[in-house]
Amino acid sequence: LPALAMAQTQGPDFARQVHPLLVAKCAGCHNARMKQGGLALNTRAEMLAGGASGPAVKPGDSQGSLLMARVLGEKGTRMPLNSPPLAEDEVSILRRWIDAGARAPEGAAASAWKPSLTLKAPALPAGAGAPLDRLIDAYWRQHKVNPHATVNDAQFARRAYLDIWGLLPLPEELERFEASRDPEKRARLVDTLLADKRRYTDHWISFWNDHLRNDEGVVYHGERQSITPWLKMALEENVPMDRFIRALLNPVEKTDPAGFLIGVNWRGDVSASQIPVLQAAQNSAQIFLGINLKCNACHDSFINQWKLKDAYGLASFFADAPLPIYRCDAPTGEKAALKFLYPELGAVPANEAALEVKRAAAAELFTKPENGRTPRTIVNRYWRVLFGRGLVEPADDMDAEPWSAEILDWLATDFVAHGWDVKH
Repeated sequence: LPALAMAQTQGPDFARQVHPLLVAKCAGCHNARMKQGGLALNTRAEMLAGGASGPAVKPGDSQGSLLMARVLGEKGTRMPLNSPPLAEDEVSILRRWIDAGARAPEGAAASAWKPSLTLKAPALPAGAGAPLDRLIDAYWRQHKVNPHATVNDAQFARRAYLDIWGLLPLPEELERFEASRDPEKRARLVDTLLADKRRYTDHWISFWNDHLRNDEGVVYHGERQSITPWLKMALEENVPMDRFIRALLNPVEKTDPAGFLIGVNWRGDVSASQIPVLQAAQNSAQIFLGINLKCNACHDSFINQWKLKDAYGLASFFADAPLPIYRCDAPTGEKAALKFLYPELGAVPANEAALEVKRAAAAELFTKPENGRTPRTIVNRYWRVLFGRGLVEPADDMDAEPWSAEILDWLATDFVAHGWDVKH
């Protein structure tokens, strides 16, 4: 009882409860590098120092703390910006921590998560079993999670059918599977389901239609093109994902998916930030790199580190002439310079280079071995659709900290090592 009373007096633990919450919800804008509004929220000292509007936290007074007023929407725009509000229990953690004196150990809180561009397989925990199982077992032990028992045959079969075909097994198929005494029957079932190209494609084409903005059933005007024939072929033939991405970003054959780069230009006049080449930049960055360029296609972003010139720099790979830069639909008088989002990946062509040269360079930069961002983004998207929540959330923000960087990096490394094979 004395220990319980002391814990209630001290409030939530900063390192285990408060800091992870602030990193997940606030650090994208309020970190030591960006400091939107002059405010960083990584350490207690930064919160007490505050930003342009004053201290974020008043120890012992949650009602008078600006941090609480902003997350509740009681003063100014509700935070986090352009994201769901904090859950009730998350608000309670912050309120109780502040009211208990906003205590934090000296030197608590390392710097905000900084994702690595390069990809390297993590060291595997000791033990037997498949690498992924060993990593997950280690995560469960570290976080004191008691795993559920392995599912029975009927549950496994239903899950496999739904994940791979989007259909339930027929009663006779389920009975036959349950009756089998083959110790390898689960692996064999997965192989059998994946081998059915038509049913696999019929299911997974919906996933890729959504991600690639391939709208079927609409009336196309102007130059808008469906990529459905190519997409069906790519899924049926299990085209390796690096080749899949290169075809989308650098369509050179008549059968290639040129419609992906054309964008949504059939609606008539659009704002400067929505011209087709900027849409191409926004879509490719979001889908394959987990980067949101929509805000900074109009002005320097308020929600991440990307600038107006970054969006125009990437869009220039898909433009046949140097692009004039517009800020909030107003011309700046400047021309965009060809620039990849990660300059450390290598040189880019000259602004005046031919369109086919620039597109080929973009396709290479998105998929080159030194760029670990793309395979991480792809495996995270698949993990999310299979398990309901990504290793990184939201899946369109791969700058956020994964709940297991080791599992994410092992999956991405294994994916590349096996030829970017999604079925593998």
